[in-house]
Amino acid sequence: MKTKSLLLECYRLCGVLLAPVAVLLCLWRLVRGQEERARIGERFGFAKQSRPSGRLIWFHGASIGEVVALLPLVHCLLERDANLQVLITSTTRGSSTVLHSRMPARCIHQYVPYDYPGAVRRFLSHWRPDLAVWTESELWPHLILHARARGISMAQVSAYMSATSFRRWNLAPHAARMLLESFSMCLARDEAASNRLSDLLGRKIDGIANLKEVTLVLPFDADELAALQECIGNRPCWLATNTHEGEEEMLARAHQRLRSSHPDLLLILAPRRIERVDAVVRVLEREGCGRVQLRSQTRLPQADSSFYVVDSFGELGLFYQMFDMVFLGGSLTSQGGHNPLEPARSGCFVLHGGHVTAYAYLFKSLDAQGGGACVSDEGALADAVSKRLRDASLLKGESAAAKRFALDLGGGMVDDVATRLLALMDS
Repeated sequence: MKTKSLLLECYRLCGVLLAPVAVLLCLWRLVRGQEERARIGERFGFAKQSRPSGRLIWFHGASIGEVVALLPLVHCLLERDANLQVLITSTTRGSSTVLHSRMPARCIHQYVPYDYPGAVRRFLSHWRPDLAVWTESELWPHLILHARARGISMAQVSAYMSATSFRRWNLAPHAARMLLESFSMCLARDEAASNRLSDLLGRKIDGIANLKEVTLVLPFDADELAALQECIGNRPCWLATNTHEGEEEMLARAHQRLRSSHPDLLLILAPRRIERVDAVVRVLEREGCGRVQLRSQTRLPQADSSFYVVDSFGELGLFYQMFDMVFLGGSLTSQGGHNPLEPARSGCFVLHGGHVTAYAYLFKSLDAQGGGACVSDEGALADAVSKRLRDASLLKGESAAAKRFALDLGGGMVDDVATRLLALMDS
């Protein structure tokens, strides 16, 4: 087998030559609100925090969903080894905000450095991880190959490989194999990903472990919950979360239909990306079916509000506790859906569209057990919501079914993965 890949060599050379472009990229992201000014240095491998003493496991996940899915495993590892320290890296500001409110002690968050040699060397020299654990579909060549050159053990957990990515990597099979061979252990998210990764690697990978099947119940502020419940009282409400561009229009039209039979109905809406909130407000106002109110402006909904937009991080747990039903976005348009276990574990019956390819097996099982239902369009969504607003006993049963389904998943998977990772670190 060749020891070098032409594609990876070209990538390495581009990383050296185009390093100044990373500065411009970072400034552009800063202008757009996608970077924290005080933490820009982390993108270039500069850390403000010292490396803690003792053994350190470095986990990497791209965004909110990936890093939140890591938390049960992180908790388990920290409980098993009182001297262990954990570093979590991610890409997005939202993931940082959520992690800082939910990370356990002995856990540090940093933004992952840009994947060019200088930033990668500084990052690895500072943190010196004893084990690196990558999740989902992240494969950054410089980070992986530099860690491998330093003798850092690496593992993939909940590894994902879409059909599209598989076709692309098959155009450069030697590069794909070099990257995948850097990992001492690979556990795929599902059977399809396992087959694709095995094909690229040239051997069967080590198994399947989907961390998103063991999502923790989202935290919430009990005082905020009591205040919201008292404010809303018996007013009819429904909840939509993780919405994307194109879905807010449909939700507004569904809401307008619902208000014909529920005139004082309130829709609490939490877009997936808070930086879209201005666009979301414009859409809701354009549809013209009532006042739009932001949570950042008034902590409690007003009586004359038709829409209450959640423009804050880390509060979905609060609203999932308030409701027995949620519409989960990213599913009426082509985003592929979001993890239904977070609302289901809090006892929410999950309404969703048909575009749920990212979690198809979970939605199929959830729906089959009575904890969710697919709606094809805004009319079907309005009918489904109206049916449950009229029949509280039906919704209570569906809410309980959703919670049972979510709590039954996972089993001893987290303990098994933790055991494997600790053994890999000790090897």
